[in-house]
Formats: sequence, C-alpha cells, structure tokens
Amino acid sequence: MYLNKYEEAMLRGDYGDAIARAMQVIVRVGDVLKADRLIEIETAHIAGVSYLTIGDPGLEYLEDLARSNAKFHVFTTVNPVGIDIANDWGGIEKEFIDKQWKIINALRSMGASLWLTCTPYEYLRIRSRTYHAWAESNAVAYINAVHDAWTEKLPGPFVVLSALVGRVPRYGLYTLKGRVPTHVVKVNGKQPINDPLIAGLLGRKIAEEVGDGRPYLMARFNSNAVIKQLLASYATYSPPHAFMVIDELTPNHKEYFTMMDKPEKIDIDISDIVKDVGIKIMI
Repeated sequence: MYLNKYEEAMLRGDYGDAIARAMQVIVRVGDVLKADRLIEIETAHIAGVSYLTIGDPGLEYLEDLARSNAKFHVFTTVNPVGIDIANDWGGIEKEFIDKQWKIINALRSMGASLWLTCTPYEYLRIRSRTYHAWAESNAVAYINAVHDAWTEKLPGPFVVLSALVGRVPRYGLYTLKGRVPTHVVKVNGKQPINDPLIAGLLGRKIAEEVGDGRPYLMARFNSNAVIKQLLASYATYSPPHAFMVIDELTPNHKEYFTMMDKPEKIDIDISDIVKDVGIKIMI
C-alpha cells in the first residue's frame, strides 16, 4: 500500500508513539482489505463510549492514549455515554459514574467535541464526496444517502485511531466503484411515505431483500424524520454496510443510476409490509 512522506513519518514515529501505533493498525487493516492507499478524512465520529459497552479494557485503552498526549487530527464527535451528564443520576452506582467520567475525560483530553449525540450530522456542515470515519450506523447511513459523503460503517476503536492520524484505508465505500448500486428497489404506492414506523419497516425489508448488495431506492418521503427512520432501520438490519442511494435525494444520484450494470430489480408494496407484521396503519 502506498504511503506518502507524511504518512511514512507518522508510521516511523516522528509524531510520537501513539500516532505510530495508530498508523501500524491502520496500515495493517488496509493491507488486509487490499487498499491501494490511505485517504484523508474531514471528520470522525466515535461510537461505543459507554462504560457499559467497553468496560475496563476500553477505559484503559483510551486512558493509555490520553496519557501519551495523543490528539485527534480531525474534528471528532462522540456518541452518547452511559449516564446523563446534565441531571441527577438516581440509582446508578458511583463506580459506574466515576469510570464513565474517566472515559469522557480521556476523550476530551484528546480533543473530542463532546456533543454526546448519535446524530452529529444535524450539527455539521457536510459536503458531498468528502471522506469521513464514522462508527454510528444510523449516522453512517444518513450521510452516505443524504449527503453522498463517504464513510464505511467502522468499529468504534478503529475510528479512534483514524481520528488520531486523520486517515482511513481506501476500500469499499471509499471508492466510487464500491458505491455503485446493485439493486433497484421500487416502492409501489401513490402517496409519499409519511409514517416513521412504516419507514422503519421498509428499511428492514430492504436490508432483508438486498443482503450485502447496495440498493438504489425509488420511493417518496414527506419529511426528513421519515428518511432518518428509514436509514436507521436499514443500517441496523444491514450488517455489511449502511449505504443506499435514494432517487431524487442523494447528491449525484443520476450518476449512480447510469453506472449500474444490470441491477436486480425488486418491487415492494407497503401494504404487504404492514400485513406481514400484523399492524393496522393508515397508508
């Protein structure tokens, strides 16, 4: 895998041991994924920061990085944690609270912006065709589809390392070839989808039908809240990635449409989805 002079210097240790260790992992992962080079990211979003999720090993990992004076190279946001930092914690054990604050403080010392949100795209100005390293699945799906901003669905610890060096391997959804839709999914119906519950059911259905493919969705929605529900559900039920193109919504959707080569076609009827789960909703 090609590294430029700056990346070689980071790997060599010219910018400190923590940066060198981060680069070692990223380069090894890139080699496994057969990436041809690294690419520079604009933002990072770290998930899995609750003490309930990462426990003592995760806490020690973050504190070790913080003690080495490691600093994030790009603007980095963080998912919600395991406590409500603004209100009375009630019956939560003091040990849990103390360790959660240690996680927060370690991230703060590395330069994270502690919005503690799983929807950072609501506060960031994200440009089309820019690179990012995000770990929260619903957020990954949203910026890929709504902004055509490029990120894979990455593990939280890997995002920490990417944020430190400002790089990710170039593979998969970080390449135009890796973003070409493989399926055209058409949702039948005259009216725009206006119910978040139906949108969530549709997201799950698309994930089940497409599997590890990449859908080009032809459907209409009447609000951003409905689109958010669709994408969050799709990302949850789509283990390989969190990517789809939405007709007339995704920037460059026309380019993606023309790039498809004999895509599989899937028709979905909303009434069938509702019938499958046995609920009564006005469509």
